[in-house]
Amino acid sequence: MRNRAKILLIDDDRNTLFTFGVALKSADYEVVSCSDAADGLNLVETESYDLLIVDNMMPVFSGIELIQRARLLGIKQPAILMSASPVQMFGSASVPEMTVHIEPKPITPERLRAIVQQSLGGLEALISQ
Repeated sequence: MRNRAKILLIDDDRNTLFTFGVALKSADYEVVSCSDAADGLNLVETESYDLLIVDNMMPVFSGIELIQRARLLGIKQPAILMSASPVQMFGSASVPEMTVHIEPKPITPERLRAIVQQSLGGLEALISQ
């Protein structure tokens, strides 16, 4: 049994991947990262994650589409959707089920850790048992 939450971080900006990866690892999360939605979808199909953190604006297809495709495959892990675009552009019909948080960019590492902790909720207690 794992003793910490496993997070998949998907963003096409390498600086964001590095900064957020360091921030989450320093909070003792296991972090796997990739830089495009297609690779992210392949990872969620082959590995199990406790939480997905997904940028919306990426090449190949969007973060919303990635989460929708994952849901069609039966993958139900909660997701945090990040976007530099105004959050108001997301109608409730376009936001996939189990998206626990939509966060506008830029996001500080401290804010990201707080959102992750809140999104994982009681799951962290179960993992550590």
